[in-house]
Amino acid sequence: MKRYMLGFTLIELLVTVAIIAIIATVAIPSYQAQVEKSRRTEAKAALSNIQLAQERFFTVNGSYALGTSASPLNALDLASGLTAAGDNLITTEQGFYNISLDAGATATAFTVNATAVGAQVGDDTCKYMKIDHLGVKTALESDGSTNSTNKCW
Repeated sequence: MKRYMLGFTLIELLVTVAIIAIIATVAIPSYQAQVEKSRRTEAKAALSNIQLAQERFFTVNGSYALGTSASPLNALDLASGLTAAGDNLITTEQGFYNISLDAGATATAFTVNATAVGAQVGDDTCKYMKIDHLGVKTALESDGSTNSTNKCW
């Protein structure tokens, strides 16, 4: 009668663990990059909503609103899941970005900024995003340089 061995040898287990470690080394950074990318949509949506609200405000009043928390924009901010965090500062629904109206806003021009906070701070490629009254979308890297590939938008 033949005797059959049951179980795994130590070599088989080590090979399996090594393969899993290699796969994890490749997969985890890719996964984290996709998570950061998906969180950017929250900032893009908030910036676009504020820009559209500013355009509606301009149509009715003939000038852009100069603040977010003390203006008709506040109703839109709260309705779209944004939370007022102080004068001219709004936090997105999941809390990954702070949205602010640029201090240089005038009755005829504005820029809305999104700054990564919390878990999104590690997104060095698109840490700062902005949109202006002309619809020009810009992204800045963590060192302040313009993102030349513009993959944020």
